[in-house]
Amino acid sequence: MRRLTLLRHGHAEAEGAQGDAERALTRRGDQEAWSSAARLAALDLVPQRILASAAVRTRQTAQIAQSSFGLPSTALTLEPRLYLADAFTLLEEISGVSAQVDHLLVVGHNPGLSELVHLLAPRSSFGSLETGAWATLEIQALSQGALDAVHASFDRAEAPAR
Repeated sequence: MRRLTLLRHGHAEAEGAQGDAERALTRRGDQEAWSSAARLAALDLVPQRILASAAVRTRQTAQIAQSSFGLPSTALTLEPRLYLADAFTLLEEISGVSAQVDHLLVVGHNPGLSELVHLLAPRSSFGSLETGAWATLEIQALSQGALDAVHASFDRAEAPAR
């Protein structure tokens, strides 16, 4: 893997009787997801694979990205372990992706996604991902099972146009 892009799900409904994992995107969240996917495509940051939390809002965000990028349904994997995952759980899942994937998009939740940027690129000026925002990193080395052998440089982050 040479590039890792992290996308926080779009703005979601308030938690109701359905529970947190079942919260869907709002109209604003839908627009954030489309806007971020379009921006990534415009910057030629189209991933080969998408790994997403199985929560409704992340699944919807990932499906919007998949559609926007013109990727087949087989390019998207929903992973229950990514639901509200911390940085180390995210890194474990990412390290399990085939080394043949040059660019992976992970769609998930905060604070885990923002923590992962800080873990991988501790000297960056990165802050935190808003809903629908993304960050991308260039990965020099990421070997399966060797979490201490990660070397990445922060490339850029953007919030969606509102």
